[in-house]
Amino acid sequence: SPRRWTPNLPRLRGHRWTRWTHGLSPVIALTLQCWEGDIADAEQLTQLIADIEPERRSDVEFILSIRRGTEIKHAQTIINIAKEKFAVARILQCKGFATGWPASPNTMWLETQMRLSVLKRDGKIQANWALTFEPDCILLRPDWIALLQGDVNQANQLGKDVVGHAHYFVDQKNRMID
Repeated sequence: SPRRWTPNLPRLRGHRWTRWTHGLSPVIALTLQCWEGDIADAEQLTQLIADIEPERRSDVEFILSIRRGTEIKHAQTIINIAKEKFAVARILQCKGFATGWPASPNTMWLETQMRLSVLKRDGKIQANWALTFEPDCILLRPDWIALLQGDVNQANQLGKDVVGHAHYFVDQKNRMID
């Protein structure tokens, strides 16, 4: 039988993210995924997120997931900006070798989710939920984190472990296509 590729990460047999109980505020990890080619955009986005947050938050953690080969000094600048508004801000440097689209961002996402699970298991983060986004695909407004927490709370009350979104495409006549 053919060998299956698996990332070089600790085994997670039987591990699940712990779901928070009703009545407690959810802790969410805002997980910004980027590579050397869009790290400047990631820095600008992080500054915008910090600027629209009215106060420092302990109920949201900021995780910067960077592709293999991205310089840590650039990532550290982003983390320093995030630390102004988030009590927890850390870098995850992915180790995968995939390149190009869609392989690179997809394998980065998978490795990020696995490593978040390890961080949670080891008590290094408190987040029970993660929103993964990239510098070029997130919509913001001043209350976006509160709205995200509301969606997470609703999903939890319904017993769901995953909150997702729909992608809509617009044709050349500006009509929405499902």
